[in-house]
Amino acid sequence: MPQLCDDLLTQAKELVLKDKRKPRQATVRRAVSTSYYALFHFFSDKVTRAIIGGQNDFAEVRSWQARALEHGVMKKVCKFFGNTSDPVFQDFETKLNFTTPPEIARIAQAFVELQELRHDADYNLSEPITKSDATKAIQQTDQAFRLWNALEQQQQHSKMLLIFSLSLFGGKTSAKR
Repeated sequence: MPQLCDDLLTQAKELVLKDKRKPRQATVRRAVSTSYYALFHFFSDKVTRAIIGGQNDFAEVRSWQARALEHGVMKKVCKFFGNTSDPVFQDFETKLNFTTPPEIARIAQAFVELQELRHDADYNLSEPITKSDATKAIQQTDQAFRLWNALEQQQQHSKMLLIFSLSLFGGKTSAKR
């Protein structure tokens, strides 16, 4: 059964394809917003599975726990993980004795960019959102899904994914809040 994040990404793709020529602003704005929420719900699922476990018995608990995730905290954490050249981040890696895979930085950067674009799509009506903007948002979301899923298959990155997941949940990094 597809997860909500997959359904949202499919819906965003359908919205962009709906109008062949020049889509209405409502359509492209909804596609951008839906792309962001697809990634947000993807993170929610991954984070709660990391904390609680993936068994079906825990689905209700994961759903309840996902409600505690905060968009703003997640954005701050993603800014932290997305800026691997920051000396504070490098100190974080040194203290944990590992290097963050570049895929995590790209996933984190995608979340930040998508959240900012979603804010523009939902609240900044003075600037148009283009079909190209919506298509890029969909591609970023799709790539973030693929990168995360590929990292999960690589044992050497499981510790970093867990740290990233736990940070998204609580925002407990050395990043300034």
